Amino acid sequence: MELLLQLIPPSPQLSNLDISERELLAVQVNLFSGGEMAIGVCFSHGVADGSAIFNFMKTSGEITRGVINDNDNIFNNNVVLDCTSLFPPVNFPKPYQIVTSPQSSGNIVFKRLLFDSKKIAALKEKMNKELMGNNFDDRLQATRFGVASALIWGAFIAIAGERKREIHNKLYSHAMYYTMNVRNKTNPPMIPRCRGNIFWFARAEWSLAENDAIKVASLVREVIKAKRMGGEVMHSNEHLGFIKDMEETWEDSRSFVLTSVVGLPCYEVDFGWGKPVWFSVGPFLLLDFAILSSTSDGEGIEAWVVMFKEDMDKFEQEPSIKAYASSNPSIFIGK
Repeated sequence: MELLLQLIPPSPQLSNLDISERELLAVQVNLFSGGEMAIGVCFSHGVADGSAIFNFMKTSGEITRGVINDNDNIFNNNVVLDCTSLFPPVNFPKPYQIVTSPQSSGNIVFKRLLFDSKKIAALKEKMNKELMGNNFDDRLQATRFGVASALIWGAFIAIAGERKREIHNKLYSHAMYYTMNVRNKTNPPMIPRCRGNIFWFARAEWSLAENDAIKVASLVREVIKAKRMGGEVMHSNEHLGFIKDMEETWEDSRSFVLTSVVGLPCYEVDFGWGKPVWFSVGPFLLLDFAILSSTSDGEGIEAWVVMFKEDMDKFEQEPSIKAYASSNPSIFIGK
């Protein structure tokens, strides 16, 4: 992480300024003696989510290479380039910054995990068979993201034992929030390269008694159900109530936040020097947090996980993590 920090510019997200006063974009180009290049890009989350950022970079590369120009459809008259008159900059109340505001680094550590593509594929197939055997909705299948997130969440639940909060009936409540790109879920669907923060939260919940086993299949099922319910809330009038409930749940359970750029064009960005051999997202000063991305071959899953050091030491020793992931391997797959 220390080396990675040298390759990126100061993040606008870590600025002490109000959201409306922060820089929106910072870029740092790093040249190495062997001819290699690393490009570090920081966006303010106040104006862009993951989909907007990577599609902006992909489009910028296409413009640089002359692949597209001003006459192409993505620049038609239906696109509003300056929407500040419609959506003036504002500073959100504290409760609405609950999962986007950076925290003090303190004893927080970052770990990069690589989930083996073959093991994840085999586990995904196994989970889908179990879900089908239990008459689960066959329209909702386990994915690489769902399986990897369930493994991370399960390990987090297991190591939270020393600091878990007791609630009714001697059950211990855990919640995992993850973000959903909703551009293709609106009616009519938005264009994929639409700018802004166009995402919603899904919440998976898990409660267990003192000696209950943590089953990956059950967690995968909860992740899938949360995705379905998140879409239903988004299309109803309950979304503001969901945010309020989210704040209350945050106080009453041990919560984990997970976001993902899996499926985004992270490895399709090309400014004329070729596509990247590796990319990473971070750092994030958000406690109990993970961000997932695809590997360059599109088969594996890479995750940056953020926890207190004492939790991370236990997390890495959890059987589900040791069985499916390696810690900080080479960025070149197969090396």
